[in-house]
Amino acid sequence: MLAVMPLTSVSPDQQCLLSSRAPCSWSTHAFKHAPARGVRREDTRHGPARYAIMSQDEWQTLEMEAVRRASHRRGTVQAGKTEYLRDVGSPIGWDEGCDANLCYVECSGGTVAGRAFHGRPMHEGNRIAQEMQEP
Repeated sequence: MLAVMPLTSVSPDQQCLLSSRAPCSWSTHAFKHAPARGVRREDTRHGPARYAIMSQDEWQTLEMEAVRRASHRRGTVQAGKTEYLRDVGSPIGWDEGCDANLCYVECSGGTVAGRAFHGRPMHEGNRIAQEMQEP
């Protein structure tokens, strides 16, 4: 079961974080991209992207800030999925065997109730990152 944490004190102009009826919640996404001791960059070459070691609070804050300060965004709440991409300026983990400076966050789960967001570290060469950064 996914751990879901409600957000408080969220700016209403952030579609992912707050809809007209119910706030979006943060999800660990079954800890798929969670920091884990012993995980190496090479382990992400064929496995899921992983954050570097940090607390769950730091992880959640990193993803919330990616939504709030995204440099690239696509999708809409009405379409059921919104994606956010933010360059945090230094490696936050690994993706496809590379250092990852980007935080990618997806908010999905319908147009109102049940929406949740989760993210992952992403490197510049990732196909999704390249698509989102195209003019």
